[in-house]
This record gives sequence, structure tokens and C-alpha cells, in this order.
Amino acid sequence: MVRLEDLKADIIETLTEFKRHKIGLIGIGLIAFMILVGLLAPVVAPGVADDWDRGHPRWNQNPSQAAPVWVDWITRDDYARQEHLQDYEYEEVERTGPNYHRYTFTYDMQADRLPKEIFFEYSGSADRYTHRRIIIERPDSPELEGQAGFRTSGNLVIVDEPRSEEGEFRETITTMRRMSIRDNLYTQIRAYQRRQDYNWSDPGSRDVNPVQTIFGQANENWLETPDPLKGEYNITIELTGNNLELDEADVHIGGAVYGVFGTDRDRRDIFLGWIWGARFGLYAGGIVALTTILFSTTYGMTSAYYGGWVDEFMSRIHEIIMGIPTLPILIIVLEFYSNSINMFVLIYALLMWRGAARVIRARGLQVAQDTYIEAAESLGSGSARIITKHMIPQILPYAVAQAALLVPIVIMAEAGLHILGLGDPNIVTWGTILNDAHTAQAVTHWQESWFWILFPGLGMVVIGFGFISTGMALERIINPEMKQR
Repeated sequence: MVRLEDLKADIIETLTEFKRHKIGLIGIGLIAFMILVGLLAPVVAPGVADDWDRGHPRWNQNPSQAAPVWVDWITRDDYARQEHLQDYEYEEVERTGPNYHRYTFTYDMQADRLPKEIFFEYSGSADRYTHRRIIIERPDSPELEGQAGFRTSGNLVIVDEPRSEEGEFRETITTMRRMSIRDNLYTQIRAYQRRQDYNWSDPGSRDVNPVQTIFGQANENWLETPDPLKGEYNITIELTGNNLELDEADVHIGGAVYGVFGTDRDRRDIFLGWIWGARFGLYAGGIVALTTILFSTTYGMTSAYYGGWVDEFMSRIHEIIMGIPTLPILIIVLEFYSNSINMFVLIYALLMWRGAARVIRARGLQVAQDTYIEAAESLGSGSARIITKHMIPQILPYAVAQAALLVPIVIMAEAGLHILGLGDPNIVTWGTILNDAHTAQAVTHWQESWFWILFPGLGMVVIGFGFISTGMALERIINPEMKQR
């Protein structure tokens, strides 16, 4: 009979032996770290799982495909950082008709790697709001004054549009999203380059990067691969209207680096999605592992204990279940019924215990022949009590080791289904991030998007190494033949 005291002693002995396996201790440490990350996800990134939509307002002010901020620390180049400009100089120019209202922000650009974006946000009210214009005064604007293409004292005009609004208004202008900005810059710079003695090529307006041209040097490469033009830039929002009053005005400079893991093409912070990926990955892997321990030990030990026709019947049932293909069942159910994470976990939990049950049954045949099992039977213990109280505790550590090896398989399977387009669209996992990277052809342009691919893959590697090394350490402890001499 297995007593509680004996079970505690076996657990303590196993833990003592486990301490001798450094690889197992590393694995436990990694698992503990990933569990902590998953538990902290609602605190560190509240609402991200629900807001992981393309174009969600949460991400609007982030730069697109910006590298991690620590890249600036390990490279020689100085990367432009995210900046929020709130202080401005106000000027009202009276004239016949609506007055000009000018709000000028100053940005000191000293980076070698240019910013990714410029966001303009302002709101207010007017009796009649008729015109808006955004003017960029560069450090070299005096040199460009009078040159072809530059209409306002050598400055770049990136937005010059008539408006027709009354009452309250709110505007958000993003340089990378507006074709009119790209086209305006292309027109101005091309006119300038044609008047110079340059050996330049015309990339076409669609290939112009607005932010690079704004902060690029005026030379033959200005439209294609401009060098940074360092110095102070005056960014002016010029509005025209009667009785115009501005409630707020902000300019955001989207950095070339952003966040711990960078951003994806849709401006989402990869780190915030990554920690939710750890949470959902551990949820799926943990549920399947616990189910495997429960099903495989119960089924395997029951079959081993009864033997005879019961063992034969249960073995045939097991063989039938083993013949059910996991991937096709997953694809059919997730495609035509429900692709929720809970449905994925349910199917995997119902199918993935099969392999462990076969091995546990083989070990259970040995346990069933032990003398303490015969002693328990002679004392009148029922079969259910013998299986649950005497046999399962003997095999439980091995079942835990098998389940630990299963967790990374589940996480990678979930990621693979996301890449196939069968993942849960209502959550964010590492598979979600990798699927977005695949759709955006990040592998093809890995020089600009390596971080988008690296960190979800690294998360799976870390958690896989943690569980596999832990499971292998447990197996060496449980099976003396596997111990290293």
C-alpha cells in the first residue's frame, strides 16, 4: 500500500535528485519565467488581446515596422527616437477674408537613421474652416528659396488642401498614409532636381518615401536613398478660418526604433502581443498536458491492472483512436465549425493522450505484478482504490515527464494552424504574429523585419527548451537506465 508519507518521501527524493540535473533546473527556470510573463499579461498589456486589430486606434501613433529600441545601443548609427511635440509658437496673420492661424513646432533631428513617420493631430472649432496647409521648414530652406518647386520660402509643403467645414473639427494626418503628401513632395523635389546639374534617376511618385524625403539632403539621391539632413526643423500647421480656435495640437515623430521588440507593419507593438502569446500558448499547452496526465494514466493503468479480455478490448479501442489523424480533424473542425482556441484545446486534449497511454500501460503491467498490489487485493481493496491509490502514484512522475514533452508540440501546432489561417482571430498568439509576418512577406524583406519573425519564434524555442529539458531530467530520474554515469 502506498501511504501518504511514502508518497511525500518519494517526491522529496525526486526533487533532491532533480537538483543534480542542471539542464532540468534551467528548464524549470525558463518555465517559471514564461508562466510569470503570461500571468502579468493583463497588467502589462491590458486590452491588447481584444485590440489586436489592423487599424485599431490604439496603434495609430506607433511607427510602422520600427526596430527594437535597443538596436540603437548596439550599433554605431544613431536611430531617431519616438518624440511627442506639444509646445508650439502661435501666430495669427490678418488679411481680407479668413485669417491665417499658424502653429509652429520645432524638431531637432540629429539621427543617422531617419524617423519612420510624422503624425499631425489637432482639433478645434470655427465659424468657417476653409483651408489647411502643413509646411516643413528645413535647415537648408534658405538655400532652396527661389528654387523651382518650393512655393513657400524654400520650404516643403506636404499638405495644401481646401476645406469646407463649420463648427467643431478634428484632424489626424499621417505622412506615410496619404498619397497627396507623397505626390506633393515628389512634385516639388523633382522640379528642383531637374533644374540642377545632377545625374539623377526618377523613381516615380509611388516609390517616394515621404518621411525620408522630408529629412533627406537635397542632392541627386533625394528621391531614392537620401542621406539624413541634420538640424532643426520647423513644422507649421497653417489653418484658415473665421473665429478659429484650436483646442489642442500635437505632432508625433514616429521613431526608427520603438519598444522592446519593435513594431509590425500595422504599427502594433510586438512585445505587447508577444506576452499575450505566452499566456495563450501556456494555456493551450497546459490544458492539453493536464488532460494527457489524467487520461493516459487512468486508461493505461486500468488496462494493465485488469488484463485479460479487458486489456485486450481497451487495447483495440486504443488502436482505433491511434488511427484517427490529428491534423485533418483539426482542419475540418476549425474550418467548418469553430476556430476558437478552446475548440483547438478540446480536440488536442481528446487525441494527444494516446501515445503516453501506450507506454504507461506497458509500465503498468510491471507495477501490477508488485507484491504490494497483491497485498492490497488480499486485504479486500477494490480495483478502483488499487488503481488510484497504489498504481497511479507509481507512474505519475513518468506521466508528468511525458506531458511536459507535449507542451511545446501543442504550442507549435497552434502557431502552424494560425499560419494556415485556421487560428482564433479573437486572440493574439505567437502564431498570430507569425501569420501576419508571413502575409506581409517579412521573410523576403528580413533586413527590415527580422524582429517581427525572430521574437515569436524565439518564444517557442525558449518554452520548448524549458519543457523538453525538464521532461528529460525527470525521465533520467525515474528511469535509472537513462541516468548518465
